[in-house]
Amino acid sequence: MFENESSDRLLAASRLTGADILFLHLVEVVAAKVAPNGGGEAARERIEALHQDFRRRCAEIFERRLGTEQALQVLAALETAPLQRYLAARHTMAPALGYQLGELQKRMGNLEL
Repeated sequence: MFENESSDRLLAASRLTGADILFLHLVEVVAAKVAPNGGGEAARERIEALHQDFRRRCAEIFERRLGTEQALQVLAALETAPLQRYLAARHTMAPALGYQLGELQKRMGNLEL
């Protein structure tokens, strides 16, 4: 895998689906716990290596689940400007939506559904 142009395009799956955002958030959380004053160049190199492995694994999962042809079609759709604006907005809205859901849960109390 990852020997031709279509396979190289599949590496964009982690970025276009928002998985990269999850990876970077995880890195921030771990870095804050492990090296609160920054880890220097060695840590950045290690994170970059992990990120490349993460991207490759995301592409493999994406292709395995959808098949190569459909995966490339989905990526083409995800690359469109409106969908990228939506994904960015969804990420930006996540904290506010999480807060609102928490507030709703408080208001509902022990309501049995």
